[in-house]
Amino acid sequence: MAIRNLGQSSRNQAQMVHAGTNTVVFHISASTSISTADTYNIGRLPHGAIPTGCVFFPAAQIAAKFGTSASLSLFMASLTYSIGANISTKRLGYAFQVSVSDDAAVRYDTVTMSGLANGVSLGFVGDLVVTYVMPGQAS
Repeated sequence: MAIRNLGQSSRNQAQMVHAGTNTVVFHISASTSISTADTYNIGRLPHGAIPTGCVFFPAAQIAAKFGTSASLSLFMASLTYSIGANISTKRLGYAFQVSVSDDAAVRYDTVTMSGLANGVSLGFVGDLVVTYVMPGQAS
């Protein structure tokens, strides 16, 4: 099992707005065939982010799970998603706050996708929309 980057996820700085709810859209697209055994980095969340919701809009019916490098099925566990809005049913919040060691140079956690099967292997895979707040705000 390998960890690979999709698109420019490794070059984008994580959004860290402190006022109100933050929304980040991860446009998932692949220019090479996607393996079901690999984990793909699709974006970043900043240190301290408290996830409050997640929606996946697939381009075709696929089986996948979405999370972070710390918890691979944080947002959505392995499941087959049909075309249309697929809303995370997990209770997110403070228990899933992104926490990076204080002495770490990297101040974000990577959002991941893994287990992609039966559907798109090239081109546009879908959009993952994650909402979060920063510490000191209601979730």
